[in-house]
Amino acid sequence: MGYLRGIDRFLHRNLTGGSDCKDIVMEVIEHLAAFRDKNLYVAISLMDLHHVADEIEEHLLAEVETAFEYREKRDKKGDTSVQTWYNEAKVVKYGHEIRRLDHFLGVLYDYVKKHYADDEMLVILHSDHGQTYLEDKNVIYHESRLKIPFMIRGRGVAPQQPEEWIESVDILPSILHLCGLEVPRDIDGRVPACLGGEAERDSVLTQILHPDQTYTAVIKDATHDFVFETEEAVLHDLTVNLAAYKTRLINRDTGLDEKDDYREKVNRYEFRVMDLVRNFHRWDGN
Repeated sequence: MGYLRGIDRFLHRNLTGGSDCKDIVMEVIEHLAAFRDKNLYVAISLMDLHHVADEIEEHLLAEVETAFEYREKRDKKGDTSVQTWYNEAKVVKYGHEIRRLDHFLGVLYDYVKKHYADDEMLVILHSDHGQTYLEDKNVIYHESRLKIPFMIRGRGVAPQQPEEWIESVDILPSILHLCGLEVPRDIDGRVPACLGGEAERDSVLTQILHPDQTYTAVIKDATHDFVFETEEAVLHDLTVNLAAYKTRLINRDTGLDEKDDYREKVNRYEFRVMDLVRNFHRWDGN
């Protein structure tokens, strides 16, 4: 939307009209070069991986690496990309598309490393959700759907691969903290201990809030997966009806529902979900 010194700059193009990763990477490099003497915050969204679930033709680099047996259309696109269930061809294509994306991100990383020292930059790579079609499971909240990458390099970040529980809401306070900015007290996110925060989380919460699907929340801790699911689907204005719902407390080692054995934990997690919905979403309790 134009170049104005001191003014936020937004570039937007409809997904179906293109801006694939190579276009975005070159736009970012030009932006960094144009404003090389300024402090910058650049956020980019790369939508290329959606093509696999949505059965849009593969990009050239991925297509030539895909065996012919996996290139045919399988007609297994879900109502949305996150409702596309397990498909072997999609798993193969997804891997090739990730490698293609990594190829072009490498161009951006090389530019950043050439022009900025580690203490002058903070580079973060993360996703908003995983993919349902990577595992042959009949639920939308399996591991490959809920887990996301969170990779970070730069100022104040020591090389490490921690096993700490974190939530996506922790990304914002992580950025603020590592940039030497104050982290607000009235937000859900907090700085992970591995990045200098006060304490590790003992559990993490994921929500699935999508029109025409049941509202589902999953809380994971060291032992259990607590699953909260409404009986009625979410409306298009994101109204959630909490009048009727079911809960489970699944032991991850045995697969058994231990709801009756850990009633206090179930009540605590149920309250956490209900409180979250009341405070942050439209809901109907009648």
